Amino acid sequence: MNALVALCHFCELHGPRTLFCTEALHPPSPSPPQPGQSISGERERDVDREGEGLTMRAHSSATQRADMCEGCRSLPASHPGFVSVDNETGIRFLSHQHPRQPQLFSVVRQACVRSLSCEVCPGREGPIFFGDEQHGFVFSHTFFIKDSLARGFQRWYSIVMVAMDRIYLINSWPFLLRHLRLTIQSLQSTALKASHQISATHP
Repeated sequence: MNALVALCHFCELHGPRTLFCTEALHPPSPSPPQPGQSISGERERDVDREGEGLTMRAHSSATQRADMCEGCRSLPASHPGFVSVDNETGIRFLSHQHPRQPQLFSVVRQACVRSLSCEVCPGREGPIFFGDEQHGFVFSHTFFIKDSLARGFQRWYSIVMVAMDRIYLINSWPFLLRHLRLTIQSLQSTALKASHQISATHP
C-alpha cells in the first residue's frame, strides 16, 4: 500500500464510520504473450480476472460490519465495489466502503475514529497530520456539511489519506490540501443547495 484515501462520517447513532475508500493496486510484472495473442488483449483479460477477484474480496470485507444504519452505509452489502484502471500506468484502483484486506480495515478504522474524535484542529474544520510507524501516518481534513434533517442542522465528515511513508505524505501536503479543499467546497455547495430546496418545500 502506497496510500489509501477514505471518506469518513460521524454517524449520530453509531459514531465514526468509514463511508468509502479507494486503494491503489499496482500491476504485477507483465508475462510474455501467448502465440497469436496481442499484449493488449492479454492485459485486458488479466484486469478482468483480477477485478472479479478484488471485488469479491471487497464484498467479503464489507459484510464484516453489520451495525450500520442507512446514514453510515454508502453501498448495499451485496455491492461488489468498483475497479478502475489508469491506462497510462496500469495501476488499478479498488473502491468500496471498506478496504479489502483485514489489516487495512483496522488501520483505516483507527484513522477514521481519530480524525473525527480527538485529532482535530481549532474550530474542528481543517487539515491535520498524525500517526505512527505501527498504524500508519494520516493526512486528515475535517469539515461540516449542512443538513436540515440532522442534529444541529449539519453533519461532520473527514477525508483521510493513510500511508506508511511519513515523508511521502508530508511532501504531498500542498497537493492534497489544494485538491481536497476543492472537493470539500463542491460537496458543501451542493449540500447547501439541497438544504435550501428542502426548506422551501417544507416551510
